[in-house]
Amino acid sequence: NLSDLGRHEEALKMNQQVLELRRKVLGDEHPRTLSLMNSLAFTLSELGRHDEAFAMFQQALELKRKIFGDEHPSTLISMSNLAYVQLGLTGYAHEALADVRKVHEAHLGRMEALNSLGVRGEEQLTRERVDVEGSSSLLADALWAASRGKVPSSRMTSEAFEALQISTAGTSSDAVARSAALRHAAASGVGDEARRRRELASEWIAIEKQSMEALSSGTDRDAGRRKILTGRLNEISSAIRSIDTVLERRAPRYFSIMRQTPLRISETRKLLREDEAVLIISPTSFGTHVIALTGRDLVWKRAAPDAAKITALVNRLRGDLDPAGSATARGPDLSLPGAGSMPSFDRQSAFELYTALIEPVADMLRGSSQVYIVADGALASLPFGVLVTSSPLEGEDSSDPDVLRNTAWLADAWPIVQLPSLQSLAYLRTYNRPAIGALASSGFAGFGDPLLGGKPFERGSRTASLPAASVNSLTGTGVTDNGALLMDPERLRRLARLPGTARELEGVRLSLKAPASSLRLAEQMTEGSIRSSNLTDIGILHLATHGLTAAQSGTLAEPGLVFTPPAKATPADDGYLSSSEVIGLDLTNTDWVILSACNTAAASGKDGEAGLSGLARSFFYAGASTLLVSHWPVDDDVAARITTSTINYSAKGMSRAHALKTAMHDVRLSPNPRLAHPSAWAPFSILGDGR
Repeated sequence: NLSDLGRHEEALKMNQQVLELRRKVLGDEHPRTLSLMNSLAFTLSELGRHDEAFAMFQQALELKRKIFGDEHPSTLISMSNLAYVQLGLTGYAHEALADVRKVHEAHLGRMEALNSLGVRGEEQLTRERVDVEGSSSLLADALWAASRGKVPSSRMTSEAFEALQISTAGTSSDAVARSAALRHAAASGVGDEARRRRELASEWIAIEKQSMEALSSGTDRDAGRRKILTGRLNEISSAIRSIDTVLERRAPRYFSIMRQTPLRISETRKLLREDEAVLIISPTSFGTHVIALTGRDLVWKRAAPDAAKITALVNRLRGDLDPAGSATARGPDLSLPGAGSMPSFDRQSAFELYTALIEPVADMLRGSSQVYIVADGALASLPFGVLVTSSPLEGEDSSDPDVLRNTAWLADAWPIVQLPSLQSLAYLRTYNRPAIGALASSGFAGFGDPLLGGKPFERGSRTASLPAASVNSLTGTGVTDNGALLMDPERLRRLARLPGTARELEGVRLSLKAPASSLRLAEQMTEGSIRSSNLTDIGILHLATHGLTAAQSGTLAEPGLVFTPPAKATPADDGYLSSSEVIGLDLTNTDWVILSACNTAAASGKDGEAGLSGLARSFFYAGASTLLVSHWPVDDDVAARITTSTINYSAKGMSRAHALKTAMHDVRLSPNPRLAHPSAWAPFSILGDGR
């Protein structure tokens, strides 16, 4: 606790006292003595006493190897700890690689073993992913250190390329993988079996939780209940094994897709068109890895800014971009007229990020028709288009609309697509049907402007975001079929009306020449209407409404989208489409989901989920291949212009990413001075396959 509070001197004194006592009472080789040696070494490291920390980690590792052997989990932890300290010590960094490789191989071996344990193993894999992602990141740092400042060997580069794929793949990548596996199963004629397996797996997880609760109670009544639950678990396990036999026979790649095996360099190149490029950007405690790959070249660099520095720069930019997201937000209030409310934008920080991360590989990317970016940590919450590619001139006013219009934005360099993981590009291009031009020839469905009783307002103003403290007050009593808390329709009805969403959807409908019946607005925009709709013929699903993210919904309510509230809440319709209910939609034939609601890309704040909300991920789980999501509250007029223009430009043959790039450029150069600020023109990102 003292260490967590940053009171490291006090923590050191107490650790030293306890270690002395444990050695006296338990002996030098007792597991609890060895555990405390690790704690003491960490405290020494926090105090900057790295040589002493190194010596203690080394001593603990030698004892653990002697007592437990090299493969014991406790020994592996000490190997990681020692390697971490070595990487921070001049003259020792290159010595870390051998031990880090052993740790990484052990984690991968455990992941492979868990793959054979069915649903239980799949759940354990989710919990253990943090360990394998951490060892992958550490391996990349050890490989870089081993190169000793020289150009890394091709073997090291290949190893780092695969390690960074693992370290940057989190729950967002899971969503794409599961969607791709479902599409593969459907194409193989066993889609119903795969969907049934997913339902059974969810039921198994819920029942096992109930069973553990009954076990912990220990009463006779709970013992009987646990017996019934155990029987149902056995039935589900048997049913899943039968389905797995069918999937292995008729959809042989189903499980390999789910396991997300890293791509080799040669495999990645086969995915790319000749003029496309991939960037993997991964901050660590020692710097930020940048790998750029095209059909001909590959460059691996490590930039000096570490994860803490990157987070500070991103937070500084986010503060200028989000007009309502936090107390420090300084974005323009788009509800106010004229240029007088135009704030500044920290172009120097944006240029600093570009200089560190993109400029070293910019020559290699020049001329690319599209750049796919896989970024983790804080970078995943930032649209890369707001980076600045040339140094701001001294004396320039970064709140001047003309200065902002004429700034060299990265958004103008290439069409940019953000990916949850590199593997997801393989899944999207292998298992999704190809995009059909502007998708005008496929079905369109738009849902928006829910019938609400609050005062109408324009999204994007400082008053347009629902205060975080009020979100949990929207919940009622009871639960949905998926176990999420029901919302209270009366409380939902007090939310503000969003008339601008109707204009946005109508503009897109006209662009696509879709029939008027393709829109569900006001009283027709109900949760029941989307859940009962046949979406299998829908190429574009466009949702424009209030979006509540995980950060706002807290622990009581799931993230979701607000629909027209019913007179009375039922499990089938409470006026709120939660993320678990989104997963129940069949979007396996949907090319593009447009989420024009506030903060639909916002992170939940959980490990491995930065930059993509549970709400956005749920659409991938449901089968969508590409999302258009927002990183902060979107102004009504801008949302309408960008989404409509993106559709129009793609109808002329542009890729979706190129169409979005052009639409943002048009907004920035429009006569309205307020729209020159990146908070106005840059909220949207393409997530998935931007073709």
